[in-house]
Amino acid sequence: MDEYRHPTHEEYVTQQRSFAASVARKVLDGDLTAIEGARILSRLDGLDLDAEDEDLCRMRLVNDETETLPIGEVRSLWAPEALLAKAAELERAELWARQIGLESFHRFAERFGANQPVQPTRACGPRG
Repeated sequence: MDEYRHPTHEEYVTQQRSFAASVARKVLDGDLTAIEGARILSRLDGLDLDAEDEDLCRMRLVNDETETLPIGEVRSLWAPEALLAKAAELERAELWARQIGLESFHRFAERFGANQPVQPTRACGPRG
């Protein structure tokens, strides 16, 4: 009987970073919306990044600003009329999320693709 072995912290971080890179690539390839990608990336807990990492802060900003919008699977729970009423807002929000996040999606793909070491980005706090 095979026993389950929990991954080491390093293995877990590597898995999470690889997943983050794949999410970022899906957004860049047009297979996932910027809002969906930002929501996924902002909720990953195993990237082992500084809380003030600029790219992570951008993903959190997009998530926070769009959390009330019907994105992804939750859309199936909304009435068609309600979705239609939100269509213009959703389109504007997606354009904004792409503008805010495009650079960060590229960096997530570059930083975490092929198990590369992490290159820190600027802090997201006030600039001085």
